Amino acid sequence: MMRMASLTAALMICLPVISLAAESLTGTPAAPDGRARVTAAMAVGPGRGGALAVDVTMTAIGQQRPITRYEAELSKQLHLIAISSDFSTFVHEHADKADARGHFKASLRLPRPGSYHVYADAVPAGLGQQVMRFELNGGTAPAGQPGPALAPALEAGDGRYAVRFAPFVLRAGEEGELSLNLLRDGKPAPDVTPFLGVAAHAVFIAVADLSYVHVHATPITAGKPSPGTAAHQGMAMPGGDAMPVPLRAGARVPANLTLHVLAPRAGTYRLWVQFMAGGLVRTVPFVVTVT
Repeated sequence: MMRMASLTAALMICLPVISLAAESLTGTPAAPDGRARVTAAMAVGPGRGGALAVDVTMTAIGQQRPITRYEAELSKQLHLIAISSDFSTFVHEHADKADARGHFKASLRLPRPGSYHVYADAVPAGLGQQVMRFELNGGTAPAGQPGPALAPALEAGDGRYAVRFAPFVLRAGEEGELSLNLLRDGKPAPDVTPFLGVAAHAVFIAVADLSYVHVHATPITAGKPSPGTAAHQGMAMPGGDAMPVPLRAGARVPANLTLHVLAPRAGTYRLWVQFMAGGLVRTVPFVVTVT
């Protein structure tokens, strides 16, 4: 697990230039409930410095023109999550806001050629969280280089830093509470600060059907959620769940956190935990089982 995190970090430093002809992609619903209130399109083409230029639009079902009004979720209107088809690579990018025509413009830098599942995660005004998945062909992956294999574990790391879960229990269709600690050199990390307004991000992808769950960790102080944070730091969902309350920029984040997760189905999930520590964003991968 430590080796995989180090490999991912090295890849992100020495990014190759990926050549990709312009193409237009159609999104597939990927939210946990399997329902969508929008259709979505993604135009992808060559960008600057070897990155891909991405243009995303969402259109309410039954309408002709793209949506132009979105809620800002932790200062960003669009999250873009790209995951390689072998689950070894995780990329998290953003677009601040849609333009007047409802287009999100973003730069997506892939660390290596190959096929990617790209998730567009946004909150159109009045529609709640919408998640659409696009299948992107980012070139031919090098032969003989399979992705690192992961096994279920309660602790994994990114250099000096690690994430340690308490016994991991999630049941399909039931909201579960997971406790986790952020460590530096095996001890509670003293230098964790908010990443995009929350203590940590956690993205779950179901291996079987590629459904997507994105939740945010809540700091724990003396066994209770910290004041000023939402008890459930998930994305806004249809039905009116509250938007997460951003943590103050630069605030010290306790090393003890909790996640409230509703996994839609039983099975194997890939999980990535992202947090800011030592001035850098850390990305730690896991394999988890939902019963």
